Amino acid sequence: MPRKPRPYRPKTRGCYECSKRRVSCDRAEPHCWKCSSRGLQCSGLGIRHRFSQGVAARGFWVGKTIQEVYQEVSTHIACEMVAIDGEHNGWRHIVLPMALSERLVLNAVLAASAFHLASWQTDDRQAPLLSGDFLLSSSVSPGAVRATSGLRTGPAQMYIQTIMDLKKRDIQPHNREESLVTLLTILTLLVTAMVTGSDDFPMLFRLLDSAMEVIGGEGNLGDTELSRFIIRQICKMRVYAAPLLSEDAGMATLSSETNITRAFECLRHCSERRPDFITEASIIKSLIQQSYDIYLQQARHAVLSDSYFCRPPQDTESSWRVQRFIDTFQSFPSESSGMQVLVWATFVAASACVLDEHRTFFLRVFQSFYARSGFKNLSRGAKHIQRIWDREGSGERWVSLLPQAKVFVM
Repeated sequence: MPRKPRPYRPKTRGCYECSKRRVSCDRAEPHCWKCSSRGLQCSGLGIRHRFSQGVAARGFWVGKTIQEVYQEVSTHIACEMVAIDGEHNGWRHIVLPMALSERLVLNAVLAASAFHLASWQTDDRQAPLLSGDFLLSSSVSPGAVRATSGLRTGPAQMYIQTIMDLKKRDIQPHNREESLVTLLTILTLLVTAMVTGSDDFPMLFRLLDSAMEVIGGEGNLGDTELSRFIIRQICKMRVYAAPLLSEDAGMATLSSETNITRAFECLRHCSERRPDFITEASIIKSLIQQSYDIYLQQARHAVLSDSYFCRPPQDTESSWRVQRFIDTFQSFPSESSGMQVLVWATFVAASACVLDEHRTFFLRVFQSFYARSGFKNLSRGAKHIQRIWDREGSGERWVSLLPQAKVFVM
């Protein structure tokens, strides 16, 4: 006669240590007696997080804790994104806490941190920007992961996977929280593109525009600290990106007083919270406005003339504007914060140079920028400026050459 099956009795789980020793745990809390009596450390009855001490057990992030990854972003990346650092820096006090609860944001933060850490470890920031020995970052695009000096495939795979997850994400316009997470992830990926010097930034801006279109515009993002931070960053990045995407976009964007005013919101946000920063803020605003004028002067001149080098008066006026930019730049208080947000303005002014002394000055400035941040967009930007200078007299206008760099210089 077959044995009767025993009635089902759910297994009573004890601590992990008792299960490893194959003994029945007495389930005492906070630590079971069977472990305590043998001098063993008991993990208790809670959920066991296998890798709670680090980001991963293997791969690029092995041995690194979340705190170490966050420290990299907080110390070396967040401070580069605002004119003056402090409690108002949303890249530190909004993005990083959000990453703890949103996996998509976390992946973007991990990619930015790992790329920058790997770049920092190569220690090539003091190498001449235009020397043959300079280790220029290769692009890291979703289509093909190309090896970059000192970089491992871990962060590249994380970066690509985050982009793929974004593309598959079905945004619901009525789901405000999901919309904000999507936009924050794209903004963080744009920062990653700056860190790596990747040529993905046009694609990322298409993602940003598509997301905003589905969401229905800024009005559907609400009025919270997070939404205000996101809107400030989008307005600023759109203005800086426009001339790098196309000449038509640059002309239309920089000719709009509304766009310019909104792009300055990030600077205003910083200066309102740091009244002692008013002198630096004023100089920064002047330099950025001068760079807008330099760009528009060249773009509008193209409407009246088919020739790039038309001396005088065009080159004479351009040289005067560049010299004025240099004079204002040199008036910036030494040892003051804020120069890190002048990368785009310096890139535009440098592109307009026709005098050797001006070109030498801007190469030194770009070298100092790169030595400070280690962002690879600076090395690619400097090399593209050199290509623009080398094509002097070719009949090509530098405003039409800017988009060929396909790098987000900001």
